[in-house]
Amino acid sequence: LRAISMSHLGPHERCDGSGENCVSYDHNIGNVEPRYINQTKPENWDHPLNESNLVETHELIHLFGIYWHSSARKCDENATDFRECRHREYGNEFSLVGGAGAALELPAHERYNLHFLNREDILVVNKTGDFQIGPISSALNARYRAALVVSDEYSLWLEYRRPVGYDTSLQWEDYKANTEGLMATLSNHLIDLNRGVPDETSTLFTVTLNSGYTWRPFGTKLAISNVVPLGDVGVNFTVSYGDSANLDSYGVEVT
Repeated sequence: LRAISMSHLGPHERCDGSGENCVSYDHNIGNVEPRYINQTKPENWDHPLNESNLVETHELIHLFGIYWHSSARKCDENATDFRECRHREYGNEFSLVGGAGAALELPAHERYNLHFLNREDILVVNKTGDFQIGPISSALNARYRAALVVSDEYSLWLEYRRPVGYDTSLQWEDYKANTEGLMATLSNHLIDLNRGVPDETSTLFTVTLNSGYTWRPFGTKLAISNVVPLGDVGVNFTVSYGDSANLDSYGVEVT
C-alpha cells in the first residue's frame, strides 16, 4: 500500500484557467504547510493526522470505492462556462482525496458515495426558497450536512466548512474566509468561485460564495444568493429559479 501511495508524490504545477501563469510546487498529499511567502502556520496548530496516516488514508479511500480524485475546474477572469475550464487533477485543496493543501475534510460528493452522508443528511433544493445547512463535519451537530441544488442542466453540491475536526487549518488567516460561505462542487470537481491567478503573494484558497455575492451558474436558470454564515450552527442562503437567473457570464457578482 505504501509503495502504491508514494507514487502520487512528486512535482506538480498550479495554473490559472488559461493554463498559463503556473507555479511549481512539490506536492505531498495532505501536507498542509505554508506554500507561499505570505503564509504563516500558527504556532499552536497541530496537524490532524501524521504524515504516514495521511497518505495511507488517501489510498484506503480509493480501495473503499472512491476511484477518482477531488479535482477542480480553474477558470480565469474571462471564463463563462466553468465546465469548460482547465481540469486540475487533485485540484481540490480542501479534500484528503484531492490536493489537501488547505484542509482535509472529504467533500459532500465523496462522503455520500462512502455512505458517510445518508439521504436524510442532504437537503435537496429544486424550487425557489430560503434554506439552511449545517457544517459538513460530523464534529458538529446539523440537521442537513449538505445541499444538492438541482437544475435542468446539472446538479451542484453545496457545503459549509468550519475549522474543526480535519479542517482545523481553516482557522489560518489565509483560509478562514472559506468558513464563511458555501463551497460548491459539480460531482467531484471543486468550482473555484474566485478565479485567482497564481503568484507568490496569493494563496488562491478562497473558493467559497460568501455574503454580498450572487452566483448564477452558467447554463442554468437559477441563482444562489443571500449567504449568511451562522458560525457553528450553519449557513443560510437563497436559491431562485427563473429566466431572470440565466446570465451569459460565469455568474459571480456583487449584490
